[in-house]
Amino acid sequence: GLQHCNINKIKQLYSDKEEREIMVISKHLCGGATDFGLRCILNEERIAIIAIALCCRGKCSTETYCNINYLKSIDGLKDLNKSQFESIRKMASWEIDG
Repeated sequence: GLQHCNINKIKQLYSDKEEREIMVISKHLCGGATDFGLRCILNEERIAIIAIALCCRGKCSTETYCNINYLKSIDGLKDLNKSQFESIRKMASWEIDG
């Protein structure tokens, strides 16, 4: 699945001699799949454009979220635990679910 993807290992992107820029587009990568997609392209230097249409952010988890360290860098979240993340995750869906 996408959680195991590493764009640097996709041989077709490197099969020609010409250096090409890469454009990343996704639509409806549900919940943690958005984070998996971001990890997939993390170390690729040739990415010129990233366009991601987020959805279902309320379906991510501490195991799939790509940047827990960023959340922990925010004042008041330095000791973020799973229960607190779960509260943030639920709040992220208020805009969608009402």
